[in-house]
Amino acid sequence: RYSRLGVMVAWCVRWKAPRRKRVIVFTSMMLVGLAGAMFRQSLRILGEHTKLSKSSQKNSANTVIKNFGASVGNGEGRTPRRISDPPSNMDRLPDIKDSNHLSTAGNEKEKKAKDITVFYHTFINHINEREGWNILIEQVKTMLNSPIIDRIKAIKYTTIHTPLTLPDCPICQNLGHYEEGFELKTHQKMFEYCENHPDERVIYIHSKGTYHPCEMNEVLRKAFMRSVFSEECHTQASGFGCNTCGFRYSPFPHPHFPGNFFAAECEYIRKLTPPSLA
Repeated sequence: RYSRLGVMVAWCVRWKAPRRKRVIVFTSMMLVGLAGAMFRQSLRILGEHTKLSKSSQKNSANTVIKNFGASVGNGEGRTPRRISDPPSNMDRLPDIKDSNHLSTAGNEKEKKAKDITVFYHTFINHINEREGWNILIEQVKTMLNSPIIDRIKAIKYTTIHTPLTLPDCPICQNLGHYEEGFELKTHQKMFEYCENHPDERVIYIHSKGTYHPCEMNEVLRKAFMRSVFSEECHTQASGFGCNTCGFRYSPFPHPHFPGNFFAAECEYIRKLTPPSLA
């Protein structure tokens, strides 16, 4: 290893090239050599760990066999117990009807279902107007046919760039039109609503794919919609102590739902920084 390193150093010194290039080449070689050494050391440690694990498993197996042989040898004259027979000293399993054994998640449906308001950020440009309308119609159908439609009070939407009215949607309410703007405008509307309705839930969605129509955006949009409008997202999430729900969650670089589709408790939303100040 050290002989190879010496050859590389001598080669770099005698190389008739600008000093900057020699430094770059020498540094690259050093990094490659260091990475190789670390890789070989990792393989060595992994091999030793594997040998140790196999040795421990073998000793454990021998101990179990010895104990089993001793118990069989001391059990002469006893009536053998069938595997299907439970041990006599086994504690009684809790009856599923016992109320004290039911989980919080199981009782969630028995609680009063919270009203849900959807906040929908829409955008259509003139270049992809037909594709944009198809996406809006698809999302409206998903909402109206979702398993939680009986709990949705209203679908409040904002329009950017192109003024429009969502067709065949009796519970849709237009919050306003903006010639230009980003999702923070709809976020602010949702924040203000939660300040006045802390006991409700909200869902935030947007017309993903109308700005960049592509197959990947279509797949993600449908997955996001199915998750935030699922029954489980609104009946089981709080049973696990969750006040938000979505298809994907990431703590980096800050806690958020990639794709920006989510459902949340208004009690949580109203504690956040107002979007207008972000």
